[in-house]
Amino acid sequence: MKRIIIYLLAVTAIMACTQPEIDVVHNRVSSDVSLSVGFESNNTRIQLDQTGKSVWNVNDTVSVFYNSEENQEWKFQGATGDRVGTILPTNQAVTSNINGNIVVVYPYDADTKYYAQDNTVKTTVAQHQQYAEESYGSGGNILVAQGTNDNLSLKNVYGWLKVSLTGDGQIVKSIILSGNNGEQLAGDIVINAESAAAEFCPTDTPIKTLRLNSASGVKLTANPTSFYIGVVPQIFERGVTIEIEDISGEKMVKSTSNTVVINRRHILPMQAVEFKPKSGTLHPTLESISGTWHLTEWRGVTPSFDVYMSITNDYKVTLWQRIESRQWDIFYSDVCYDNGTISGVYTDGTAWRAAYDVVIDGSTMTWIDTEDVTDVSVYKRCELPNEVPPATTRSITSERFL
Repeated sequence: MKRIIIYLLAVTAIMACTQPEIDVVHNRVSSDVSLSVGFESNNTRIQLDQTGKSVWNVNDTVSVFYNSEENQEWKFQGATGDRVGTILPTNQAVTSNINGNIVVVYPYDADTKYYAQDNTVKTTVAQHQQYAEESYGSGGNILVAQGTNDNLSLKNVYGWLKVSLTGDGQIVKSIILSGNNGEQLAGDIVINAESAAAEFCPTDTPIKTLRLNSASGVKLTANPTSFYIGVVPQIFERGVTIEIEDISGEKMVKSTSNTVVINRRHILPMQAVEFKPKSGTLHPTLESISGTWHLTEWRGVTPSFDVYMSITNDYKVTLWQRIESRQWDIFYSDVCYDNGTISGVYTDGTAWRAAYDVVIDGSTMTWIDTEDVTDVSVYKRCELPNEVPPATTRSITSERFL
Protein backbone atom coordinates (compact mmCIF):
# COMPACT_ATOMS: atom_id res chain seq x y z
CA MET A 1 0.00 0.00 0.00
CA LYS A 2 1.18 3.49 -0.66
CA ARG A 3 1.86 5.56 2.46
CA ILE A 4 1.76 9.31 2.12
CA ILE A 5 3.90 11.36 4.49
CA ILE A 6 2.41 14.70 5.57
CA TYR A 7 4.70 17.55 6.59
CA LEU A 8 3.48 20.88 7.94
CA LEU A 9 5.70 23.92 7.62
CA ALA A 10 5.91 26.04 10.77
CA VAL A 11 4.72 29.62 10.40
CA THR A 12 3.43 31.77 13.21
CA ALA A 13 -0.16 32.98 12.68
CA ILE A 14 0.01 36.72 13.13
CA MET A 15 -1.73 39.69 11.56
CA ALA A 16 -1.86 39.24 7.79
CA CYS A 17 0.89 36.60 7.86
CA THR A 18 1.03 33.70 5.43
CA GLN A 19 -0.37 30.48 6.85
CA PRO A 20 1.60 27.27 6.34
CA GLU A 21 1.21 25.15 3.29
CA ILE A 22 1.53 21.40 3.84
CA ASP A 23 4.00 19.27 1.90
CA VAL A 24 2.83 15.78 0.93
CA VAL A 25 5.67 13.37 0.11
CA HIS A 26 5.02 9.84 -1.21
CA ASN A 27 7.11 7.20 0.54
CA ARG A 28 7.58 4.17 -1.70
CA VAL A 29 6.71 1.39 0.75
CA SER A 30 4.35 -1.50 -0.07
CA SER A 31 2.24 -3.43 2.45
CA ASP A 32 -1.07 -5.26 2.72
CA VAL A 33 -4.25 -3.19 2.48
CA SER A 34 -5.53 -2.20 5.94
CA LEU A 35 -9.20 -1.66 6.65
CA SER A 36 -10.51 0.82 9.23
CA VAL A 37 -13.66 2.78 10.06
CA GLY A 38 -13.85 6.18 8.43
CA PHE A 39 -14.61 9.32 10.42
CA GLU A 40 -17.31 11.82 9.49
CA SER A 41 -16.03 15.00 7.90
CA ASN A 42 -17.54 17.23 10.58
CA ASN A 43 -15.24 15.58 13.11
CA THR A 44 -12.09 16.53 11.24
CA ARG A 45 -10.04 19.67 11.24
CA ILE A 46 -6.58 21.12 11.05
CA GLN A 47 -6.02 23.45 13.96
CA LEU A 48 -3.47 25.89 15.31
CA ASP A 49 -1.32 25.02 18.29
CA GLN A 50 -0.42 27.44 21.11
CA THR A 51 2.42 28.93 19.08
CA GLY A 52 0.19 29.58 16.07
CA LYS A 53 1.49 26.70 13.95
CA SER A 54 -0.75 24.36 12.00
CA VAL A 55 -1.12 20.86 13.48
CA TRP A 56 -3.25 17.80 12.78
CA ASN A 57 -5.98 16.15 14.82
CA VAL A 58 -6.02 12.42 15.40
CA ASN A 59 -8.21 10.64 12.83
CA ASP A 60 -8.32 13.58 10.41
CA THR A 61 -9.45 12.32 7.02
CA VAL A 62 -8.97 13.58 3.45
CA SER A 63 -10.38 12.88 0.00
CA VAL A 64 -7.79 11.44 -2.39
CA PHE A 65 -8.25 11.17 -6.17
CA TYR A 66 -5.51 8.74 -7.17
CA ASN A 67 -5.05 8.84 -10.94
CA SER A 68 -8.84 8.89 -11.34
CA GLU A 69 -11.99 10.81 -10.49
CA GLU A 70 -12.88 8.29 -7.78
CA ASN A 71 -13.14 9.86 -4.31
CA GLN A 72 -11.16 7.73 -1.83
CA GLU A 73 -11.14 8.34 1.92
CA TRP A 74 -7.69 8.40 3.51
CA LYS A 75 -6.97 8.84 7.21
CA PHE A 76 -4.18 10.60 9.10
CA GLN A 77 -2.21 8.10 11.18
CA GLY A 78 -0.63 10.43 13.73
CA ALA A 79 -1.75 12.06 16.97
CA THR A 80 -3.38 15.41 17.73
CA GLY A 81 -0.72 18.10 17.70
CA ASP A 82 1.55 16.33 15.20
CA ARG A 83 2.92 18.36 12.35
CA VAL A 84 4.37 15.33 10.50
CA GLY A 85 2.61 12.04 9.82
CA THR A 86 1.25 9.58 7.28
CA ILE A 87 -2.14 9.07 5.68
CA LEU A 88 -3.47 5.70 4.50
CA PRO A 89 -6.59 4.69 2.56
CA THR A 90 -9.37 3.47 4.81
CA ASN A 91 -10.77 0.82 2.48
CA GLN A 92 -9.23 1.05 -0.99
CA ALA A 93 -6.05 -0.55 -2.25
CA VAL A 94 -3.53 1.48 -4.27
CA THR A 95 -0.49 0.41 -6.18
CA SER A 96 3.00 0.85 -4.77
CA ASN A 97 4.11 2.83 -7.82
CA ILE A 98 3.31 6.49 -8.30
CA ASN A 99 1.85 6.99 -11.77
CA GLY A 100 -0.41 9.72 -13.09
CA ASN A 101 -2.28 12.48 -11.32
CA ILE A 102 -2.92 12.76 -7.57
CA VAL A 103 -5.32 15.25 -5.93
CA VAL A 104 -5.83 15.57 -2.18
CA VAL A 105 -8.67 17.56 -0.57
CA TYR A 106 -9.04 18.30 3.15
CA PRO A 107 -11.38 17.51 4.86
CA TYR A 108 -12.88 14.30 3.52
CA ASP A 109 -16.35 14.69 2.05
CA ALA A 110 -18.00 11.89 0.10
CA ASP A 111 -19.71 14.48 -2.11
CA THR A 112 -16.47 16.19 -3.16
CA LYS A 113 -15.88 15.83 -6.90
CA TYR A 114 -12.71 16.09 -9.01
CA TYR A 115 -12.85 16.88 -12.71
CA ALA A 116 -9.63 15.87 -14.44
CA GLN A 117 -10.47 17.62 -17.70
CA ASP A 118 -10.08 21.09 -16.18
CA ASN A 119 -8.24 20.08 -12.98
CA THR A 120 -10.91 21.44 -10.65
CA VAL A 121 -12.47 20.30 -7.41
CA LYS A 122 -16.11 20.90 -6.49
CA THR A 123 -16.95 20.85 -2.81
CA THR A 124 -19.09 22.73 -0.29
CA VAL A 125 -18.36 25.56 2.12
CA ALA A 126 -20.41 24.88 5.26
CA GLN A 127 -22.55 27.71 6.60
CA HIS A 128 -21.87 26.63 10.19
CA GLN A 129 -18.38 26.43 11.68
CA GLN A 130 -17.34 25.26 15.14
CA TYR A 131 -15.33 27.31 17.62
CA ALA A 132 -11.97 26.02 18.81
CA GLU A 133 -9.83 27.77 21.39
CA GLU A 134 -7.27 30.01 19.64
CA SER A 135 -7.77 28.01 16.45
CA TYR A 136 -9.90 27.26 13.45
CA GLY A 137 -12.72 24.93 14.33
CA SER A 138 -14.31 22.06 12.43
CA GLY A 139 -15.08 23.21 8.91
CA GLY A 140 -12.84 26.23 9.38
CA ASN A 141 -10.46 25.29 6.59
CA ILE A 142 -10.35 23.61 3.19
CA LEU A 143 -7.03 22.57 1.62
CA VAL A 144 -6.14 21.08 -1.76
CA ALA A 145 -3.05 19.59 -3.41
CA GLN A 146 -2.38 18.37 -6.95
CA GLY A 147 0.67 16.85 -8.56
CA THR A 148 2.18 14.00 -10.54
CA ASN A 149 5.37 13.36 -8.58
CA ASP A 150 6.55 12.68 -5.05
CA ASN A 151 6.22 16.28 -3.87
CA LEU A 152 2.76 17.78 -3.37
CA SER A 153 1.79 20.83 -1.36
CA LEU A 154 -1.57 21.10 0.37
CA LYS A 155 -2.70 24.70 -0.01
CA ASN A 156 -5.19 26.67 2.06
CA VAL A 157 -8.32 27.72 0.20
CA TYR A 158 -9.64 30.02 2.92
CA GLY A 159 -8.54 33.22 4.51
CA TRP A 160 -9.74 34.03 8.02
CA LEU A 161 -11.40 36.90 9.81
CA LYS A 162 -10.15 37.04 13.38
CA VAL A 163 -12.74 38.54 15.73
CA SER A 164 -11.41 39.52 19.16
CA LEU A 165 -13.92 40.07 21.96
CA THR A 166 -13.61 41.34 25.52
CA GLY A 167 -16.27 41.32 28.20
CA ASP A 168 -17.18 40.89 31.83
CA GLY A 169 -18.05 37.23 32.18
CA GLN A 170 -20.58 37.00 29.35
CA ILE A 171 -20.69 33.61 27.65
CA VAL A 172 -20.79 33.87 23.85
CA LYS A 173 -22.54 31.07 21.98
CA SER A 174 -22.37 32.31 18.38
CA ILE A 175 -21.03 34.92 15.97
CA ILE A 176 -22.74 35.52 12.61
CA LEU A 177 -20.73 37.13 9.80
CA SER A 178 -22.31 38.77 6.75
CA GLY A 179 -21.18 41.14 4.03
CA ASN A 180 -22.87 44.51 3.72
CA ASN A 181 -23.33 44.10 -0.03
CA GLY A 182 -25.01 40.70 0.06
CA GLU A 183 -21.86 38.68 -0.70
CA GLN A 184 -22.14 34.88 -0.89
CA LEU A 185 -20.33 33.16 1.99
CA ALA A 186 -21.34 29.50 1.88
CA GLY A 187 -22.44 26.86 -0.60
CA ASP A 188 -20.87 24.98 -3.50
CA ILE A 189 -17.48 26.16 -4.76
CA VAL A 190 -15.12 25.22 -7.57
CA ILE A 191 -11.41 25.15 -6.68
CA ASN A 192 -8.44 25.11 -9.01
CA ALA A 193 -6.55 22.05 -7.75
CA GLU A 194 -3.17 23.54 -8.58
CA SER A 195 -3.51 27.13 -7.31
CA ALA A 196 -6.28 26.67 -4.68
CA ALA A 197 -8.12 29.67 -6.12
CA ALA A 198 -11.85 29.26 -5.50
CA GLU A 199 -15.13 30.77 -6.61
CA PHE A 200 -18.75 30.07 -5.73
CA CYS A 201 -20.99 28.22 -8.15
CA PRO A 202 -23.83 30.36 -9.54
CA THR A 203 -27.09 29.93 -7.61
CA ASP A 204 -30.46 31.61 -7.30
CA THR A 205 -30.36 31.21 -3.51
CA PRO A 206 -26.89 32.26 -2.28
CA ILE A 207 -26.08 31.76 1.39
CA LYS A 208 -25.04 35.16 2.71
CA THR A 209 -24.04 34.39 6.30
CA LEU A 210 -21.46 32.31 8.17
CA ARG A 211 -22.18 31.24 11.73
CA LEU A 212 -19.46 30.32 14.22
CA ASN A 213 -20.95 28.24 17.05
CA SER A 214 -19.74 27.12 20.44
CA ALA A 215 -21.71 24.28 22.01
CA SER A 216 -20.66 25.08 25.58
CA GLY A 217 -20.15 28.83 25.12
CA VAL A 218 -17.01 30.94 25.47
CA LYS A 219 -16.59 33.09 28.58
CA LEU A 220 -15.30 36.59 27.91
CA THR A 221 -12.81 38.40 30.12
CA ALA A 222 -10.98 41.72 30.05
CA ASN A 223 -8.33 40.04 27.88
CA PRO A 224 -9.34 39.59 24.21
CA THR A 225 -10.63 36.16 23.19
CA SER A 226 -10.04 35.22 19.54
CA PHE A 227 -12.64 33.74 17.21
CA TYR A 228 -11.57 32.57 13.72
CA ILE A 229 -14.08 32.50 10.85
CA GLY A 230 -12.95 30.81 7.64
CA VAL A 231 -13.94 32.79 4.53
CA VAL A 232 -13.56 32.11 0.82
CA PRO A 233 -11.24 34.96 -0.31
CA GLN A 234 -13.07 37.98 -1.63
CA ILE A 235 -13.48 41.75 -1.32
CA PHE A 236 -16.28 43.17 0.82
CA GLU A 237 -16.54 46.60 -0.75
CA ARG A 238 -19.11 47.90 1.74
CA GLY A 239 -17.60 46.20 4.76
CA VAL A 240 -18.95 43.45 6.99
CA THR A 241 -21.27 43.01 9.95
CA ILE A 242 -20.96 40.64 12.88
CA GLU A 243 -23.80 39.72 15.22
CA ILE A 244 -22.68 38.34 18.60
CA GLU A 245 -25.09 36.41 20.81
CA ASP A 246 -24.59 35.13 24.36
CA ILE A 247 -26.27 32.14 26.01
CA SER A 248 -29.06 34.30 27.44
CA GLY A 249 -30.06 35.52 23.99
CA GLU A 250 -28.59 39.01 24.39
CA LYS A 251 -27.15 40.31 21.13
CA MET A 252 -24.74 42.93 19.85
CA VAL A 253 -24.30 44.01 16.23
CA LYS A 254 -21.06 45.56 15.00
CA SER A 255 -20.62 46.88 11.45
CA THR A 256 -17.85 48.45 9.44
CA SER A 257 -18.42 50.41 6.25
CA ASN A 258 -14.75 50.25 5.20
CA THR A 259 -13.69 47.82 2.49
CA VAL A 260 -12.61 44.46 3.94
CA VAL A 261 -10.29 42.19 1.92
CA ILE A 262 -9.91 38.50 2.79
CA ASN A 263 -6.87 36.96 1.10
CA ARG A 264 -6.07 33.27 0.77
CA ARG A 265 -3.70 31.96 3.48
CA HIS A 266 -3.99 35.16 5.53
CA ILE A 267 -5.61 36.05 8.84
CA LEU A 268 -7.24 39.49 8.94
CA PRO A 269 -7.70 40.69 12.53
CA MET A 270 -10.52 43.02 13.47
CA GLN A 271 -9.98 45.57 16.20
CA ALA A 272 -10.98 44.14 19.58
CA VAL A 273 -14.64 44.73 20.44
CA GLU A 274 -16.13 44.94 23.92
CA PHE A 275 -19.29 42.87 24.08
CA LYS A 276 -22.06 45.17 25.27
CA PRO A 277 -25.45 43.66 24.49
CA LYS A 278 -28.00 46.24 23.52
CA SER A 279 -30.00 47.16 26.57
CA GLY A 280 -33.71 47.86 26.49
CA THR A 281 -36.86 45.88 25.86
CA LEU A 282 -36.47 43.14 23.25
CA HIS A 283 -40.25 42.77 22.77
CA PRO A 284 -41.75 46.21 23.41
CA THR A 285 -45.49 46.80 23.23
CA LEU A 286 -47.09 48.64 20.34
CA GLU A 287 -47.92 51.48 22.72
CA SER A 288 -44.28 51.91 23.70
CA ILE A 289 -43.13 52.29 20.08
CA SER A 290 -45.99 54.54 19.00
CA GLY A 291 -44.96 58.07 18.08
CA THR A 292 -42.70 59.84 15.60
CA TRP A 293 -39.18 58.64 14.85
CA HIS A 294 -36.17 59.83 12.82
CA LEU A 295 -33.67 57.43 11.20
CA THR A 296 -30.20 58.31 12.56
CA GLU A 297 -28.17 55.21 11.69
CA TRP A 298 -28.42 52.52 9.02
CA ARG A 299 -26.09 49.56 8.60
CA GLY A 300 -23.68 51.08 11.10
CA VAL A 301 -23.30 54.51 9.49
CA THR A 302 -25.16 57.83 9.36
CA PRO A 303 -27.47 57.68 6.33
CA SER A 304 -27.04 60.12 3.45
CA PHE A 305 -30.83 60.36 3.10
CA ASP A 306 -33.76 61.34 5.36
CA VAL A 307 -36.42 59.06 6.82
CA TYR A 308 -39.12 59.91 9.37
CA MET A 309 -41.79 57.51 10.56
CA SER A 310 -45.01 57.75 12.53
CA ILE A 311 -46.44 54.69 14.28
CA THR A 312 -49.96 54.73 15.73
CA ASN A 313 -51.75 52.49 18.21
CA ASP A 314 -54.21 51.36 15.53
CA TYR A 315 -51.49 49.58 13.51
CA LYS A 316 -50.79 52.32 10.98
CA VAL A 317 -47.39 53.57 9.80
CA THR A 318 -46.68 56.72 7.82
CA LEU A 319 -43.24 56.95 6.19
CA TRP A 320 -41.67 60.23 5.04
CA GLN A 321 -38.49 59.87 3.03
CA ARG A 322 -36.06 61.73 0.78
CA ILE A 323 -33.93 59.10 -0.96
CA GLU A 324 -33.90 59.59 -4.73
CA SER A 325 -34.30 63.38 -4.69
CA ARG A 326 -34.69 66.30 -2.33
CA GLN A 327 -38.45 66.03 -2.63
CA TRP A 328 -40.36 64.34 0.16
CA ASP A 329 -42.25 61.12 -0.63
CA ILE A 330 -44.87 59.69 1.71
CA PHE A 331 -46.04 56.10 2.03
CA TYR A 332 -48.82 54.61 4.17
CA SER A 333 -48.90 51.09 5.57
CA ASP A 334 -51.02 48.76 7.62
CA VAL A 335 -48.77 46.79 9.96
CA CYS A 336 -48.73 43.56 11.88
CA TYR A 337 -46.93 43.71 15.22
CA ASP A 338 -46.50 40.48 17.12
CA ASN A 339 -44.09 39.60 19.94
CA GLY A 340 -41.64 42.35 19.04
CA THR A 341 -41.62 41.75 15.27
CA ILE A 342 -43.13 44.26 12.85
CA SER A 343 -44.08 43.81 9.20
CA GLY A 344 -46.29 45.80 6.89
CA VAL A 345 -48.20 46.16 3.66
CA TYR A 346 -48.44 49.49 1.83
CA THR A 347 -51.89 50.77 0.93
CA ASP A 348 -51.24 49.85 -2.71
CA GLY A 349 -50.88 46.20 -1.68
CA THR A 350 -47.07 46.02 -1.83
CA ALA A 351 -45.53 44.21 1.15
CA TRP A 352 -42.53 45.61 2.99
CA ARG A 353 -39.33 44.03 1.76
CA ALA A 354 -38.66 42.57 5.23
CA ALA A 355 -39.94 42.02 8.73
CA TYR A 356 -38.00 43.52 11.63
CA ASP A 357 -37.25 42.64 15.24
CA VAL A 358 -37.80 45.73 17.36
CA VAL A 359 -35.70 46.79 20.37
CA ILE A 360 -36.50 49.96 22.29
CA ASP A 361 -34.29 51.70 24.84
CA GLY A 362 -35.73 54.97 26.09
CA SER A 363 -35.83 57.38 23.13
CA THR A 364 -33.92 54.98 20.84
CA MET A 365 -35.59 52.30 18.73
CA THR A 366 -33.66 49.69 16.71
CA TRP A 367 -35.05 47.56 13.88
CA ILE A 368 -33.11 44.44 12.78
CA ASP A 369 -34.08 42.65 9.57
CA THR A 370 -35.17 39.13 10.56
CA GLU A 371 -33.43 37.65 7.48
CA ASP A 372 -30.41 39.96 7.16
CA VAL A 373 -28.68 41.00 10.38
CA THR A 374 -26.63 43.60 8.50
CA ASP A 375 -29.81 45.61 7.90
CA VAL A 376 -29.96 47.46 11.22
CA SER A 377 -31.86 50.75 11.48
CA VAL A 378 -31.62 53.02 14.52
CA TYR A 379 -34.33 55.62 15.12
CA LYS A 380 -34.58 58.47 17.63
CA ARG A 381 -37.89 59.71 18.99
CA CYS A 382 -38.60 63.21 17.66
CA GLU A 383 -41.08 65.76 16.41
CA LEU A 384 -41.62 66.20 12.69
CA PRO A 385 -39.64 69.21 11.42
CA ASN A 386 -41.52 72.03 9.69
CA GLU A 387 -40.01 71.13 6.31
CA VAL A 388 -41.81 67.77 6.27
CA PRO A 389 -45.06 68.05 4.26
CA PRO A 390 -48.45 67.05 5.70
CA ALA A 391 -49.40 63.40 5.58
CA THR A 392 -51.93 63.97 2.81
CA THR A 393 -49.19 64.26 0.18
CA ARG A 394 -48.77 61.15 -1.93
CA SER A 395 -45.50 59.57 -3.00
CA ILE A 396 -44.27 59.89 -6.57
CA THR A 397 -41.47 57.29 -6.58
CA SER A 398 -41.31 53.51 -6.36
CA GLU A 399 -38.16 53.46 -4.19
CA ARG A 400 -39.19 52.70 -0.60
CA PHE A 401 -37.02 52.50 2.48
CA LEU A 402 -39.06 49.73 4.13
